[in-house]
Amino acid sequence: MSQSALYMKCRPQAVDAWPIAEKYNRVFIGYPVWKPDTLDENITTGLKRYFYDISIETPSSKVWHLLKRGYRSMVTRHSNLIMKIKIGDFVIIPRPGDGNCHISKIISGFEVSDSPDWAEDYLELRRDNKL
Repeated sequence: MSQSALYMKCRPQAVDAWPIAEKYNRVFIGYPVWKPDTLDENITTGLKRYFYDISIETPSSKVWHLLKRGYRSMVTRHSNLIMKIKIGDFVIIPRPGDGNCHISKIISGFEVSDSPDWAEDYLELRRDNKL
């Protein structure tokens, strides 16, 4: 089986999330796909009820048609990406400003975490950067 390398910025909304990825041994791919009228960016538990799992929902499913066109396009790109990533693939997260390039191996599949241990750190990152 061939292995691939995936280049990730790990910078949601231009904010460096590498410290969280490193601390929790996670790679964050794309943004969550929030269900209409459920947006609450301060929740940290019970998350699965708030957004769609793009590893299960496909671009042909009914939920895709509920999304706005530009957002739907981004979600489709992310969905296609996670379908291509396999256990054993490599993730490359460059930080040229620090003179570093972090390389990790994918050891488990994509998941939507219901109560992620990293949620508080991520909310703090968002608050610190006024997002």
